Amino acid sequence: MKQQRIYLNSNFVRFLISGGISAAVYLGILEILVGASVDVAWASALAYVFSAIVNYLMHYYYSFSVRSEHRETIAKFVVVLAIGAIFSSFSLFVFVNWLRLPHILGGVWVVTTWPIVSYFLLSRLVMR
Repeated sequence: MKQQRIYLNSNFVRFLISGGISAAVYLGILEILVGASVDVAWASALAYVFSAIVNYLMHYYYSFSVRSEHRETIAKFVVVLAIGAIFSSFSLFVFVNWLRLPHILGGVWVVTTWPIVSYFLLSRLVMR
């Protein structure tokens, strides 16, 4: 029982939980806005902003033991978000245009590789 508790308290597991909650926030807001006849691109952008705020707060207070103040971590967090957006867009571009593969395979690539890269960046460089 003690080992299970240690595992559930690990930073990586907390990171995954925070990411899952952020994804649920994104999808929930996206569906609400699209259902309210908001253009899908705008709905996605707004949902992304809200989920990024939830993601930052979850990581700051729950996933990692942050000793820095918000003003020191927010800018770095935004840089990681930008890197993630570039990685996602470029990956899909490569899968669809260069490799001529279905976009869903690029999406699977992104959702399986980005969390690992993101965890490394956040734990080593941002949430300290």
